[in-house]
Amino acid sequence: MFQESNTKSIFRIGRLTAIAMTALSVGMPMDAFAQLDEIVVYARKREESILKVPVVATAISRQDIERYNSSTFEDIGQFVPGLIVADGAGADGGALALRGISSPFATPTVEKSVAINIDGMQLSQGNALRTSQIDLQQVEILKGPQALFFGKNSTAGIIAVRTADPTDEFEARLRGGYEINAEEKFGELIVSGPVTESLGARLVVYGNDLDGWVNNGAVAAPGITLPGPFLLPVPAIAPQETELPNTTEFFTRATLLFEPNEDLNIRAKVSYNFVDGAGQSATTQVTDCPNGAPVFSTAGPAGCRADDLIFRGDIPADHQFFLTEAPDGFGGKSDSKLESTIGIVELNYNLTESIAFTSVTGVYDNTYNFVDNFGFSPNGTNSAAGMDRQRIYSEEVRLTSDFESRVNGMVGFFYENRFNSTLVQRVIDGDLIGVLPGPIVLAGLPVPQPVARHEFDSVTYSVFGQLLVDVTEDVELSGGLRYTRENRERDLILNGAQFPFLATDKVDFDNLSPEATLSWYPTDDLTLFASYREGFKSGGFDASFAPDFSVFSAANPFVALYDPEEVQGFEVGAKASVANDTVRLNAAFYRYEFSDQQQSLTDPTTGTISIVNAASTTQIGFEADVTWTPETVEGLVLRGAFNYNDATYDEFIVDCYAGQTIAQGCDQSFNALRAFPDGMGGIVAAPGFTQQSLAGARLPYAPEFTFNIGGSYDTPIPNSNWLVGLGANVSYSSEYATRTENNPESIQDAFARVAANLRLYDESERYQFSVVGRNLTNEYTIANSFDRPFSGNPLLTGTAVSGGRGDNTAAVSRGREILFQLQFSFH
Repeated sequence: MFQESNTKSIFRIGRLTAIAMTALSVGMPMDAFAQLDEIVVYARKREESILKVPVVATAISRQDIERYNSSTFEDIGQFVPGLIVADGAGADGGALALRGISSPFATPTVEKSVAINIDGMQLSQGNALRTSQIDLQQVEILKGPQALFFGKNSTAGIIAVRTADPTDEFEARLRGGYEINAEEKFGELIVSGPVTESLGARLVVYGNDLDGWVNNGAVAAPGITLPGPFLLPVPAIAPQETELPNTTEFFTRATLLFEPNEDLNIRAKVSYNFVDGAGQSATTQVTDCPNGAPVFSTAGPAGCRADDLIFRGDIPADHQFFLTEAPDGFGGKSDSKLESTIGIVELNYNLTESIAFTSVTGVYDNTYNFVDNFGFSPNGTNSAAGMDRQRIYSEEVRLTSDFESRVNGMVGFFYENRFNSTLVQRVIDGDLIGVLPGPIVLAGLPVPQPVARHEFDSVTYSVFGQLLVDVTEDVELSGGLRYTRENRERDLILNGAQFPFLATDKVDFDNLSPEATLSWYPTDDLTLFASYREGFKSGGFDASFAPDFSVFSAANPFVALYDPEEVQGFEVGAKASVANDTVRLNAAFYRYEFSDQQQSLTDPTTGTISIVNAASTTQIGFEADVTWTPETVEGLVLRGAFNYNDATYDEFIVDCYAGQTIAQGCDQSFNALRAFPDGMGGIVAAPGFTQQSLAGARLPYAPEFTFNIGGSYDTPIPNSNWLVGLGANVSYSSEYATRTENNPESIQDAFARVAANLRLYDESERYQFSVVGRNLTNEYTIANSFDRPFSGNPLLTGTAVSGGRGDNTAAVSRGREILFQLQFSFH
């Protein structure tokens, strides 16, 4: 049998099955009623009760996740007010926001403001979530800056994931399911148990095949006439795949846990994930058309709203010739392949009865290849292929004390070595060259853009320490510092040759992030705390889609450098257990100020993405939640949570969106010499304003109000050894923007989602049948919004003349899901 270590046997949550007291309990077995105080979290890299830790934290247990078959973090995000997770098929992993703070999308080299911690390894790319969302033990959402314990890139918070460990006794589980709307099939096998008295093992194998919840309505057609100088038609190409995203996935994880004695445990985990999909734009649609139908597209008005209908043609044959970086065997259709491996070894050793040593070693390797129609239409006007490769090695060591005295502490060291290589090839139809700089081209011929490969090396060092002082028996003062130094280098290879006009190829960043917290425990059931925190998010080099490199020279070098993002502020909170441990209450108020917050801009003419810094941002909010298990109704759990969040720019001058007029706010930075190429070797003069002020505007992914309310009820079926479980949850979000430029077409309206479940299971939970409904209101929401390339009229931007706005394009969330699931467990 395994031996329980003390503070280093981290996240033994499997024995602490409990209701998430922060309103995320989506249902528990009947015996959960007596375990409300058994939630352990790792917010300060110690095992602590969530009731006692002075951090705003939400813990989601294994039972919570499995009840709704929350197989993605997008599903989990629906149960956490203030958390937005919108999966994107691209290398960056999609949108990830917490309390209205997010990061630029479609830029895989830019790290997230919401960091991801998997089994102790710190990662800052959204794709890491895909490698960690199977066979979970617990998920913690830590809100607010977490720099002291989790380092850089945690200015908004942390998603901390602990995957399941080997069990003390042998068990096996076979689970399978079918979702009827997307015709999704999945199967999962888990085998776990002891190998010897001191060694345990666990293996999970998972497979998924999804036809699609999106129908591709593109059909072959003679073509359309583009707005270029040659006025020749571009044909629409019928797609080979009519159901999207049409993905298959394979995942496996092996875990070994070695515990020879109570002073030592070593945990080793290796995960592998492979996803074969239908390209980055498989769920990306034109969601709004100012002209009533998409510009230069055979898709009609039906292609102008967020729903389950998309219009995307295959890649034209003349474009395919230039897309040498496309995945093997793509055959002219949009395609993507993601392959990830992550290995983590955690060692915990008690040097003495009161001093523990911890080491976490992590290796992450992720490769993403794609080819796609980025014209977002049946017509092949704008194609691209590319590759992103990330390799990360990290090491963290800590010494933690647990003296029987008033003073304890922790010291640690962190090292990370990261390599990233990203490449993009673009091919544009000749008639679109009229809105691009460059030479005259022949009509109907593809125009390959420069092939740019960005390569980055990054080395990060951090030292950190914390002191915990028991001022009195019920007052604790804690404080700490983290110093971070980061060195980054870049290389740019253009069309196979070194690009000579880099402004700089090396940059260094330093940061000192302090934290101080005063906690008061007037009773065992009440915690009051106030904390001050600072945080830091790395700056770096922009490696988004390549601009026109021909304009750069020794006198005008290529910069593409963005500054670090910093945050400072405070929060005060209260946590309470009342009514004989049947009611849990949590509340917190927070205020943070951000400087140089990183945001992304999309050039509406070329589709080029760039990273900019917002001068200053203020975030103010209040959140509260309650969980209630009535003593008079055994098996019933009720809960609710609420978040009010006011996250706005204090100062931010930014580019206008396509067609934005003076009356709509494009009234900054007048350019009397502004001009655009006419595609015939000349230029068209178009004086006008080029920028807008967003002072007072809300940040992207920052709804003002979010809440969820729900409950679950488990009860025996009379005269049998079977039980029935029922659950429901309603989540609501007010409207929010989905892009930096604040284009009114990109606003996601207020919406509500409903989830419900029914399950039948025997007393031993050996057999289980369940029906799960997600998004029963069939809400299609948008994320990662941007102007459709070339669809707007830049000549009218910043003038008094309307009519220049382009089509809005966005990734669209999945609609209604009805899932049937069978599970067999063997003990």
